[in-house]
Amino acid sequence: MRGVFSCDCRGVGTDWKVDELRKISTALLGTVDIVPDPAGLAADFEAMMKASMAKEVADIALRVWAPQHATVRFVKQVAPRSRTSPPGAHRRHRRRATTQPAHGGPRAATTASA
Repeated sequence: MRGVFSCDCRGVGTDWKVDELRKISTALLGTVDIVPDPAGLAADFEAMMKASMAKEVADIALRVWAPQHATVRFVKQVAPRSRTSPPGAHRRHRRRATTQPAHGGPRAATTASA
């Protein structure tokens, strides 16, 4: 899985082995840290997610599934509109597909944003 994704590791409390987590995080290009009090785990996780969502990746691949007899007309990112959007900004995409029913009949066009 090296190079496919990164893995940030956290040890909670004091009864864990840093070397084990460091081996995982190093192999998967992540970080390792301690959360001394389990009550702080949610806040630490939120901080990790914000940092992860703020990363930019060039040349990504997007897999689009279309049902049988459908033709994807386009998929485009509609938000944010610029690369200078705030960290963690939600990405929205617009999709359009046309379908031909299997037993004849009129074509249907669908458009969705998510």
